[in-house]
Amino acid sequence: MIRECLIRSIRLLPLLLWATPAPAQFTLFSQNTLHLGWGKNPYYTNKNTYLNTCVANSAQALNCNTWDVAILQEVMNGNQLNSGNPVLYPQPPGPGQYQVFLTGYQGKSTYREAYAFLVRQPTNAGDCCTVITRNDNNQSLSFAPGAIFSRPPAGIVVAEHGRETWIIDYHAVFGNVNTRRAEVSAVGPAIVAFQTTNMGANPGHLVPRFIVGGDWNFPNTDQAFNNIAQAVGAQLTISPTGLTSLNPKGALSSSYDHFVWDANRVTLANGVVVQPPGNRTLPQFRTTFSDHLGISISVQ
Repeated sequence: MIRECLIRSIRLLPLLLWATPAPAQFTLFSQNTLHLGWGKNPYYTNKNTYLNTCVANSAQALNCNTWDVAILQEVMNGNQLNSGNPVLYPQPPGPGQYQVFLTGYQGKSTYREAYAFLVRQPTNAGDCCTVITRNDNNQSLSFAPGAIFSRPPAGIVVAEHGRETWIIDYHAVFGNVNTRRAEVSAVGPAIVAFQTTNMGANPGHLVPRFIVGGDWNFPNTDQAFNNIAQAVGAQLTISPTGLTSLNPKGALSSSYDHFVWDANRVTLANGVVVQPPGNRTLPQFRTTFSDHLGISISVQ
């Protein structure tokens, strides 16, 4: 009897191991930073304090998390990421610190902003994340083609545990709804353009996996996301879908911040809306940091 139970347990062991959820490979954070780098004290000091304590470091006392990759929108002065007291993200970064990739300033008016990618440097072999460059011009940042975008999506490829994934940052135009819908719909062909971009040291090496995150200025129910799915030829997953933007009084008002991906290519946990740290209220967060809450997700 004991021998039969032992044999049965051994036979079940592979099934149990197979059924065990895989640990998260890396975590991704997205934040609209609302004019990061504009203004004088205490405006940008408050932003630097938040970024330093809740993105650059894990401040447990403030209920903050540390993410492997962070993408930022509305960066109006990228020097704020590499300067200040203390310096937020010293370059070159050491193990466990963030490497900063900053795009040029974009926009069709005097209101111009950049995207920022913050990538934690590995501390041990196999840790996330290594950034892959294009072999044709040795650039890490890639931009979506097309003049329709006010701020063309930008992307980097990160490698972790032998897998490569496009991380694409996007901030949609606001203004006229029809113009906005046309621009967000154009993210579909943009994703395809990233997927067909030659990456790495080997010619013809393409990266089909992608995660697009940022401020879309649309809820996930808008037709624009169906248009994206049709262009990509995939059934897309969108998360989180909860309210993220804050009105001038600090009340949640719209669901605009999402991650978008093809679940057949990449497995992600449900995205979450990141609440203000340190028991700050929503109005306090709105006054001191941004009119959007951040979002995060774990890549499995």
